[in-house]
Amino acid sequence: MIIDGRQIAKDIQSELIDNAAGLSLHIFIVGEDPVIESFVKYKKIFAEKINVQFVEHRFSDDITEAELIHIIRGVISEADGIVVQLPLPLHMDTQRVLDSVPSNLDVDGLATSSAYLTPVAGAIKEIINLEKIIVSGKKVLVVGEGKLVGKPVAKLLAEMEAEVTSIDNSVSKEELIELCRNSDIIVSGAGVPNLITKDMLKEGVVLLDAGTSTQAGNLVGDIAMECEELASIFSRTPGGIGPMTVAILFKNLVTGTVTR
Repeated sequence: MIIDGRQIAKDIQSELIDNAAGLSLHIFIVGEDPVIESFVKYKKIFAEKINVQFVEHRFSDDITEAELIHIIRGVISEADGIVVQLPLPLHMDTQRVLDSVPSNLDVDGLATSSAYLTPVAGAIKEIINLEKIIVSGKKVLVVGEGKLVGKPVAKLLAEMEAEVTSIDNSVSKEELIELCRNSDIIVSGAGVPNLITKDMLKEGVVLLDAGTSTQAGNLVGDIAMECEELASIFSRTPGGIGPMTVAILFKNLVTGTVTR
């Protein structure tokens, strides 16, 4: 079973459109970065498709942390959702800026007390629900301990009563192989091309690849394509979790406003 993240994203879009019109998403962008611009572009396109007002606030990278927080707080009364596009400049305390967004408006799920799952964790939950994947009691390996993928995904799966092991890139190859071979479900967000290969897996494993990097100019994931031969379910990169994350962000926006 190969997960078609693009189709799932389209399905979510169709579900949201009736309740999305007229809502506003405010996005704060500091500095210029082609990678950031590609993420902003996809969010803007999705917003237009479901008739959400997409309000961009752009600043040079010499804006101070205090100035940025002041401006964020200034739009709270008019926004239905707020996104602070990462990364921020090094002179800022990223978490302090993220925490300036009220929990009920933090549709990216990155504030300390956010009311939402991060889009990646939300995409993982969506796949689990759609494919009726049994998580409780299963051995789950989460590769990567970052703010966007590893930490929120590990927390989500632990709350679903899985036996979760989280590792970062410092583990040895031998440790990684042993952990992979003993895992029923593997979620990877390390950003290391083809980190996990077929010889490291047991048959029937569930593979959820949230890692992205480039190799020879192509987008690749952490889990090699050959692994589909052993996997019972494989959400691979590209075309899996990535296309779903923008849809989940807007799902947070729409469902949040419905329940307020």
